Amino acid sequence: MSQLLESLCALFDEELERQEALLALTRAQGEAAMARDAQVLEARTEAIRLLVSESLRSEQARLALVAEIVEAFALAAPEQTLSGLIAVAEEPWKSRLAWHQERLRTVVTETQGVVRSNHRTISRLARSTASLLRRFHGESESPVYGASGAAAGTRYASPRLVNQAG
Repeated sequence: MSQLLESLCALFDEELERQEALLALTRAQGEAAMARDAQVLEARTEAIRLLVSESLRSEQARLALVAEIVEAFALAAPEQTLSGLIAVAEEPWKSRLAWHQERLRTVVTETQGVVRSNHRTISRLARSTASLLRRFHGESESPVYGASGAAAGTRYASPRLVNQAG
């Protein structure tokens, strides 16, 4: 049993490294977006894609090992979680597994916050760029009003000659 738990901790160590690298890359991605550095942004995004793919591939090995451990501990279906395993494991495994669980939870939660922030930043920059391109191409924004007199949207109009407009 100790060998199985040692192997699981080793897999968690590897996954924690990947998750911490992912956090660093998502932060760097946000910095590149703020700096409007498209090359660095694309490079960071590709590195994130590769890291996520690697993490998904390694998940299969973890799941196979967890299945062995669950069988060895004879855990019932509702207890077949990391928390359930921690509850029945003896020391030093209980502490090691609890540390991995907490650290992974913290890093993943932090990464999710950075991803949301990056999404907002990149979306805002995309809207700003689209607006700038419309203006560059001579389009102007004018509000469109509905029957009640309230603004119903925005219309984009390009300057045209009378003959083109009809």
